[in-house]
Amino acid sequence: MISKVSSEHIKEANSNASLAKISNKNNIYEIKVTDKTLSSQLTKRTDAFALRFDGRSHETSDKSLERLVKMMKSMKKLRRVDIQCQNCQTLTDNGVKALAEGIRSLKALQSINLNFQLCVRITDTSLRNLGQSLQKLTSLESINLNFWSCKRITDKGLRNIAKYLNRLNSLQSFTMNFRKCQEIQNHGLYDLTEGLSRLPSLQSLHLDFTYCKNITDYCLSRLDESFQRLTSLKSMSLSLASCYQITDKGLNNLTQGLQRLCSLQSLHLNLTFCKDLTDVGLKNLGEGLQMLTSLESLHLIFFFWNQSNITDKGLEFLSQSLQRISSLKSVNLNFAESKTITDEGLSHISKGLQTLNNLQSINLDFTDCHYITDKGLIAASENLKTISSLKSLALTFKLCASLTDECLSSLGECLKKLSSLQSINFNFWGCQKITDKGLNSLVEDLQSLNLLQFKTLNLKSKCVNNL
Repeated sequence: MISKVSSEHIKEANSNASLAKISNKNNIYEIKVTDKTLSSQLTKRTDAFALRFDGRSHETSDKSLERLVKMMKSMKKLRRVDIQCQNCQTLTDNGVKALAEGIRSLKALQSINLNFQLCVRITDTSLRNLGQSLQKLTSLESINLNFWSCKRITDKGLRNIAKYLNRLNSLQSFTMNFRKCQEIQNHGLYDLTEGLSRLPSLQSLHLDFTYCKNITDYCLSRLDESFQRLTSLKSMSLSLASCYQITDKGLNNLTQGLQRLCSLQSLHLNLTFCKDLTDVGLKNLGEGLQMLTSLESLHLIFFFWNQSNITDKGLEFLSQSLQRISSLKSVNLNFAESKTITDEGLSHISKGLQTLNNLQSINLDFTDCHYITDKGLIAASENLKTISSLKSLALTFKLCASLTDECLSSLGECLKKLSSLQSINFNFWGCQKITDKGLNSLVEDLQSLNLLQFKTLNLKSKCVNNL
């Protein structure tokens, strides 16, 4: 991770204040400027180690970035650059080219964050120019690039930047957001992961292809070889939400790649609205996850939006696999708006979790799952009460109309036996059969616990936070 520049070492200075010395040992400064303050006297400081440019306005243009680059060229000690150009409608490839040329001269740079969300004029050319510059920065440890809704970016753009990545041998963290870049297809994702697989030090990878509707099973079938080379990867987040063409076959292909990440400790996978996934896909995913013997944190999102082929059987398959991942410390599962999951599915999941001796955090979301009743939550409570290591519990059952005060009574009785619990967050918004009486009873049951945080929410009550 980036060790030389951290929040402990940096003090921000706004455009109307003088810079302050932070430490007698480390004279580390951060300059924060906007489009309107680029000419400030503060920008003439050459000893800054961190620069943040807030250009999130319609006024930020190519000229703005050109002026910013002139300032940056004198700051040879810069280690961290954060450029925010969100929703800059007039910004074009010319502005990004100027920025890329300025970045190229920052040889000490360790971290870069560029946000071009909703900059609709940016094209593949910008990714090529950025790639050519970034390859020169051999000290880079972290890259975060956001092109959300830059709809002119295509597979060519991903290929442009991917071919330069393999020269960044010090890179440890890489994040790219291509949400709603709907021209991206299979080859773009494959080319990018192929380039990333050649980074020997990469430990953290976050990719967002939400609403990239042209990504299909074919692409995922080619990731296996790329993932096999990511031997140092510890954290991975991949969003394929609303990639409607992905089926069980694609998820199986992805799983085969994931199970090769032998060092993986954290996995976040978002498959929201992938409506063709079935119990078979969930079974294959679970079996693949069992191979990740170092996995400590698992976050799976299957938000269904009333369209689902995943049933209680699929949750049973997943539960059986979770029982075998003994290294798990944190589990976050989202099956919101399913019309096929019932009490039985909830019981399966909780039963799988109760066998994990190292589990410290659970977050379950069954929002608007109409077929979950008191019976399911009572059974889950009985299972959860045996997890003696549990420190944090979040349960979301918004709009589960069949739940009543009865399930809260059982929940309280069970949880008060977990002396390790420090944080509880329950959301019963829209559960009209749950009353303030039931919530107050739950609060009373948990009074004996030494909770640092306790929150509940239902339809009529404001957030209760009184423990």
